[in-house]
Amino acid sequence: MRAVSASRGGIFSSLHNRNYRHYFLGQVVSLIGTWMQQIALPWLVYERTHSGTDLGLIVAVQSLPILFLSPYGGVVVDRMDKRRLLIMTQSTQGLLALVLGVLTLTHTVEIWMIVLIALGAGLAGAFDNPARQSIVLELVGKSELRNAVSLNSVTINIARAVGPAIAAGVIAGALERIDARSRVLLVGTGLTMVDVALSLGRAEHGRMLHARSRHGLVPERHCGSTTTGWEGKVEPATTARELMRSIRVAVNKAEFAGDDWRAVVAGVRRQVPELWSALAVEERRRLCRHALRYWEIHRHRMAPAVVAELDRVRSAGRLDVGRGRLGAIDVSGDKLRAHLTGGDQGDELLEVEAVVNCTGPSGERTGGSRLLTSLIDSGLARADATGMGVDTDIDGHLVGGDGTVTGHFHVVGSGRRGGLLETTAVPEIRCQAERLAKRLTAQPGHAAR
Repeated sequence: MRAVSASRGGIFSSLHNRNYRHYFLGQVVSLIGTWMQQIALPWLVYERTHSGTDLGLIVAVQSLPILFLSPYGGVVVDRMDKRRLLIMTQSTQGLLALVLGVLTLTHTVEIWMIVLIALGAGLAGAFDNPARQSIVLELVGKSELRNAVSLNSVTINIARAVGPAIAAGVIAGALERIDARSRVLLVGTGLTMVDVALSLGRAEHGRMLHARSRHGLVPERHCGSTTTGWEGKVEPATTARELMRSIRVAVNKAEFAGDDWRAVVAGVRRQVPELWSALAVEERRRLCRHALRYWEIHRHRMAPAVVAELDRVRSAGRLDVGRGRLGAIDVSGDKLRAHLTGGDQGDELLEVEAVVNCTGPSGERTGGSRLLTSLIDSGLARADATGMGVDTDIDGHLVGGDGTVTGHFHVVGSGRRGGLLETTAVPEIRCQAERLAKRLTAQPGHAAR
């Protein structure tokens, strides 16, 4: 009877357990709220102080307790009733969030208050995280443990995507609070910059927008009509220079034959895992430094309607795009003095009323994930040699700190960027998830579970 029930449940079989089902739903809400707060706290600090030092302090205060106390938290969790401990940590985090909300709404919040609240949340998280993971076994037992752990991983990744998205939607109202006649510096010139520029650069406003990035490159335009399929192939190369030359040759040949370069990009995209794996680590790093941005603006493109709107903003003189690296920001009264280097005309000093970070997702090895950070710190995982993700084998199994491959942990998505490069879009993630599901269901004894 148990085997029949589990097989009917499929990938959600552990949710048949009433206690785990309640825990799962509660964890979804809790993790989304946690990620929302992780985005909101640094934003609140920067909005209050415009200080990079204070911003770094609040991020450190949030993370350091988890970094240093999680091993001790695991010991405490093993010696306490996990249910009671989770009630304590969740109640603490909820109470701190409530206090922060009240202080913010009443305009009485101070930086030292935010630091204390962030520290308290970090301390609670140091005990909450191990308790949250270890209680799963007590809820479902060994027979459904693998399924429950898989659902936990899905929950964590969904929360990482949904939480920041909701927080960004709420914070987006902050863009409207930028004075209509302000000068604004947009750091980054990718798709995030395009969205922000279209929001801030509407005709009814008089804002002047300055977008700067290392290369000053804006995403290319999608083709209005469907492009023909490209049937060519780029041969793997051993150096970044050879690889980029091969791609340029393929584009030239395709255009000479009447094909669109976008078809070549789509074809090369399918080859990326093979092409990337043929490069040595140093060549991968060289490609990232010198050529990756050129690939990205052709790979991640703008819709024709978006291009037309952006062109109107630029032609109206409300947006200028150029090269430049942000070196420092000084506060001078109600003005911000942004020091930029490596610009089209050399070093540049811009005096603006607001600065908006448009650089997109973090390129750090963990992407800000507490789970990946904890796995690396405990030796269960290690950073990828390129520094773009965590080390995995060809099937996505984590490689431990000692170089041993473990079959218990699987990575899907951005964590594999160092090994695959193209692993952040839905098509690639869908393929990875499908292959993982097939491997898991093919394991002996799956049907009985």
